[in-house]
Amino acid sequence: RYRDGTSSARGHLIRSDAELRAYATARFPATFAAATAVLDEVPTTPATHLDVGSGLGATAAAAHRHWPHARQTCLERDPRAVAIGRTVVDADWVTADLTTAMPTGRWDLVTAGYVLTELADPQRTARELWGRAETLVLIEPGSRRGYETLMQVRGDLTDAHTVAPCPHQEPCPLQGDWCHLGQRLPRSAAHRAAKGATQSYEDEPFSYLVLTRSPAPQPANRVIRRPEHRKGHDILTLCTPDGEVRRETVTRSDPRHRRARDVLWGQLFASAEQAVADTEPLAADGQSTSEVT
Repeated sequence: RYRDGTSSARGHLIRSDAELRAYATARFPATFAAATAVLDEVPTTPATHLDVGSGLGATAAAAHRHWPHARQTCLERDPRAVAIGRTVVDADWVTADLTTAMPTGRWDLVTAGYVLTELADPQRTARELWGRAETLVLIEPGSRRGYETLMQVRGDLTDAHTVAPCPHQEPCPLQGDWCHLGQRLPRSAAHRAAKGATQSYEDEPFSYLVLTRSPAPQPANRVIRRPEHRKGHDILTLCTPDGEVRRETVTRSDPRHRRARDVLWGQLFASAEQAVADTEPLAADGQSTSEVT
């Protein structure tokens, strides 16, 4: 039922405690891994954190791993999920539906993991979350629907600054395609048994946004497809700070060649100009000798 998408609401799919435990075993490791990767992109250290649609606490647990001293509030409508979530992460758990009982106040960080595509009006909910956040993190499945939902939100929140994954503030340059990333995670024996799987790992595809109120320095290019490693060169598909997508071939003569061999899907990759600046000697005042910053 979960894979078929017969209902857009997770709570309507899970009908028993046994099914909830099965959902936890099958999905929690992947959503936790995706949230852990995404929260690496948050540019500040939050003292307060609100997680909505918390489910079993995967996103909150990932945040606790990053910032163990942050005060966390988790909002989840299913009391059975809350009961499990309390054993996963120490937080102020609130049993309520975010579409009808959004908490008041402001938080340094607000997160919603795998939530918006389950809602009838995701943009309205995203606006309400943004009104309570200094930094807003949204994570959705790596599907066309998940990506399009996030792009609608990004276009709607005109006062928000995109920190990741987009290395620019321009509209998404992809045409007829969608941006998603993948997080590889190991499977435990229980995880393999629950999913009827044989491989010792799985890849979780996801799309995400990290939005802030203050402008952040635009990062290097983002690798938005799996790198293609060939004999003597590597081919990378990059989203660039000037708002374009391009395929770049990095040969052995390029100073970035070693990095290109190791870079992963979703990571940042410097331009040739940035690589030169990073390797140039510094003058006495700490500036690059060619004044490239």
